[in-house]
Amino acid sequence: MCNGNRGEDLAFQSFSLLFIYKRDRFPQFPCLFLSVYFCVCVLSRSLDARGNPEVELLNLLSRMAHSGVHKDRGELRIHENLDELGTDLAEYIAELSEASVKERGVFAIAISGGSLIGLMGKLCEAPYNKTVDWAKWYVFWADERVVAKTHADSNYKLAKDGLLSKVPVVPSHVNSINDSVSAEEAADDYEFHVRQLVKTRTINVSDTSDCPKFDLILLGMGSDGHVASLFPNHPVLDEKDEWVTFITDSPKSPPERITFTLPVINSASNVVVVVTGESKAEAVHLAIDDVGADCLSLPARLVQPTKGKLAWFLDKLAASKLDEELEKCDYPLCMKNKVGASVQKLFLVLVSFRMDCDGGIVVHRKASPSGC
Repeated sequence: MCNGNRGEDLAFQSFSLLFIYKRDRFPQFPCLFLSVYFCVCVLSRSLDARGNPEVELLNLLSRMAHSGVHKDRGELRIHENLDELGTDLAEYIAELSEASVKERGVFAIAISGGSLIGLMGKLCEAPYNKTVDWAKWYVFWADERVVAKTHADSNYKLAKDGLLSKVPVVPSHVNSINDSVSAEEAADDYEFHVRQLVKTRTINVSDTSDCPKFDLILLGMGSDGHVASLFPNHPVLDEKDEWVTFITDSPKSPPERITFTLPVINSASNVVVVVTGESKAEAVHLAIDDVGADCLSLPARLVQPTKGKLAWFLDKLAASKLDEELEKCDYPLCMKNKVGASVQKLFLVLVSFRMDCDGGIVVHRKASPSGC
């Protein structure tokens, strides 16, 4: 058939074949089929204007095959390279910002340091530098090194140089630590400041405790599985009462730091953990996969929002040691599994064909018929 939208025609015929192929093997597959087909049909409305609908649909399926929901460990978003990850991360943050501003009038976001800031860089570019309501952002730090704000180790300096100085965030909405006091005093001061903003509901409050409920907490992860400044086997992992605590013996320099505690992190509406590089693949595996009780104390594995959403943004190298078994995922949402792989493989075959206007299939061995 040819209804004037080749992208939609391709979607219908390709997914019809896919439906026949899968329906008897996986009883739940019709649900996946209908969901995917609906999305493709909606998106394909704009495909003809972009040029090649087969390529656009293939790109869509490729992205879908690398994202999903892992049982008990949140959403996995796995990317081929850092550029794709940065683009997806910027879009994700922008969408959360828009939703929060519409619902509450503000967007309370807590960030960490390291390579995370560089990966947020696309927020400084079009369209986000213009479309994000930066005046409604309130920026906090999930952890900070107790050094001067001008010091090279300062997470504040890293964020200011790489992000905050490039977008119109209101300076008074940037909530950094007091860098002129001890680590203990800095933690106490920062917690007091956060408590004042919870009282005014600039930061929301948890439904299940008195903890602050940040709209988004963005974390990186070290090769040892640490997040924020919560390191393996450190006593601060057991802190239940304080919102912000301090350490003076960080295994990574500098030794003095302040950090959100696990109850605060797990009270957030959204927590995103961003991990890249092969050196962290083993820690990603231990933090996400079902590896038994041996790794339950790994800090990254202890990140589990009570009522919020957890998402992992990974590049292909960081995800290289993740388990592939189908039962590890919440079917049918997980596309990084055997179903997702088969969808992608079958589509690779299907897009080697081209639909003619009468509904026939023309193999790309000769020139395509004209008039289609």
